[in-house]
Amino acid sequence: MFLCPHRNYWFALVLALICSFFFVPHLSAQRRGVGNLREGPVSFSIDTANFFDPESGTPRLEILYKVANDHLQFLKVQNGYQASFQVLCVIYDRKGRQVTGDVISDTQWARTYDQTNSRRNFAHGHFVFTLPAGEYKLRVWVEGKNSRPIVSSEREASVPSFDVSSLMLSDLLLVDEIRPAEAEMDTLVKKDLLIVPSVNRKYSDLQPLLWFYFEIYDLSAEKPMGSSYEAVFEVADLSGEVVLADSSTLPRQGDLSFMHDSLTITSLEEGEHLLRLRVRDPETGRTAQKETPFTVRWSALGQVEKNYGEAIEQLRYIATEEEYRKLKRAEGEERKEVWLKFWNDRDPTPGTPQNEMKEEYYRRIEYANAHFSVVSPGWKSDRGRIYILYGRPDEIERHPMEIGLKPYEIWHYYSSSHTFYFVDENGYGDYRLVSWR
Repeated sequence: MFLCPHRNYWFALVLALICSFFFVPHLSAQRRGVGNLREGPVSFSIDTANFFDPESGTPRLEILYKVANDHLQFLKVQNGYQASFQVLCVIYDRKGRQVTGDVISDTQWARTYDQTNSRRNFAHGHFVFTLPAGEYKLRVWVEGKNSRPIVSSEREASVPSFDVSSLMLSDLLLVDEIRPAEAEMDTLVKKDLLIVPSVNRKYSDLQPLLWFYFEIYDLSAEKPMGSSYEAVFEVADLSGEVVLADSSTLPRQGDLSFMHDSLTITSLEEGEHLLRLRVRDPETGRTAQKETPFTVRWSALGQVEKNYGEAIEQLRYIATEEEYRKLKRAEGEERKEVWLKFWNDRDPTPGTPQNEMKEEYYRRIEYANAHFSVVSPGWKSDRGRIYILYGRPDEIERHPMEIGLKPYEIWHYYSSSHTFYFVDENGYGDYRLVSWR
């Protein structure tokens, strides 16, 4: 949006562009915390997985969702708290025409008040649709009791065609937990197993096992129940290099075989990875394979243990000089103690399990890495630094193609009366802070 067409505005902007060739201002690091502590984005994720129904011969698209307690409205009831909400899903074809949709009325329970504000407790659920092979667009949103959308998400989905003459696999479904199902549970159950999906596909040292679920479809011929498949599991980084591998023998359960397994991922580096599965029928030589992406992000404490230098550099924006020196000088076990004390001193709610300041700070680092990384990690960039310190702007003016000017952005924080000007000097998306007021 163009807010200020006055001549002084353009003079100030051109002056900022000229100054950008000579310096980038450095904001003070003498900060004790970050602004807008609770302004983080809604913790809502959706994912999809394709399965096949051998009896009907049709594919099934399952749409999974999870929404954090922190974004639901709870009411006090006997023995705890209860939130009632609806999840709505609409599916469109490639031309934007609505194909189908559904509504789920859901209820989430919390034992304590702290759990009602938690970003670690989630309501899970899923939709199931029978659709022909093709490309689709999904929109999923959550509504409270007043029927107003709380949060929404959109994504593309592809439904494959299944060749019944071949050995076939479902999608790989990444899960947080697999356990025996209870009859009264109305949730994702596969052959008496309760499946708690990951949905966001993010893992850390707090989750050392990468669990996954998949199904094998083998309809081509009658085979004895005692036969088996050979399976190879691999994890590759984005360069394609295999960094983790394992193999297993999987017993055939019939036309449809339900499978789950896990890999220990503590040796993986941070970043994007691919989980690959190859299944082979040793009797016929037929093979099938699938792959799915996931992300490894070490927890803040895990980062201290794995890469202490970067862990303390990430605190530079809010650490005092004295705190920074103590962090730099620490050795061995003292490093963990000094780091923990740093965050304990900033805990807005001492005595509770959560440190909201710490969680929000590292959430902002993760957001900066996801949105502002160009040459270096996003948290090191100028936009990342401002986002970490001030949070999400109230308004962003984006000017990617102005005649005679380099691409620039203006970030407005109305509540604190701050405005920041960023310029993309080289045209690669690496916006530098050139002026602020």
